[in-house]
Amino acid sequence: MVYINRQTVILLAITSIVLFTAGCAGIELTGRWRDRDIEIDGADTEWRGARFLLDKEYITLGVMNDRDYLYLRLSTPDRIKQIRILRHGLTVTFEPEGKKTLTGVRFPVEQNEFEPGFEPPGPGYEEKSVDAHIGAMIDSLSGRMELLLSKDHSISLPRTEAAEQGIQTGIGFTDGVLIYELKVPMKARSDESFSIGAEPGKSVTIGLEIGKPDDREMRDDMRRRQGSENGRVSARPNVPLMSNPMFDEYKVWVKVFLASPQ
Repeated sequence: MVYINRQTVILLAITSIVLFTAGCAGIELTGRWRDRDIEIDGADTEWRGARFLLDKEYITLGVMNDRDYLYLRLSTPDRIKQIRILRHGLTVTFEPEGKKTLTGVRFPVEQNEFEPGFEPPGPGYEEKSVDAHIGAMIDSLSGRMELLLSKDHSISLPRTEAAEQGIQTGIGFTDGVLIYELKVPMKARSDESFSIGAEPGKSVTIGLEIGKPDDREMRDDMRRRQGSENGRVSARPNVPLMSNPMFDEYKVWVKVFLASPQ
């Protein structure tokens, strides 16, 4: 029986601050030319030999491309990140080399209609129980996604409609690891179609942003941690107010050098 104890939560809080600092500094990696079929299904079978561990990030990233599409996979065993991605969304942005454009995909989109009474992992939670909740979250994900057409403009559309434009997303959960996959067009099919504007052999800066609870949820969490009950301080000892990994901002930028045609 495995528990996530208070010391682990504190360690995760400190780690989140380190991750955000590292993200600001930037990470670089070289993508691979797509030399195999990739099915966007939230599984990890096609990515053998093409995964990059982002040191200290608790994230493994993979990027492949061909002449027309960029393929991305992200995985994490981190329970906090898993829950935040499923409940508050993951935004992946693209800034191609030499172009002043920013586009992106947000999936999952933020939603709160999960199992009632679910709380983040904490003292007393068993790993199997958390796994069951995460599986239920995936099963209840919305069938919609958002396309970021610019820094200030986005549209929401069904995933089935996005797939018709060559944009596919997939998410799965295997052996305690959350796996996310994305396929996006590198160049536009028409004047109105979505693309990231990247080119083989050039670089693209990929941004990864995990959503977080809103201010109301943050205030409720602070009251719980202070031992507040109906406006009165409870008899139990106060929990120290410190960084909470469920509410910390998480953004990472990775500069990826896309592969050239082989």
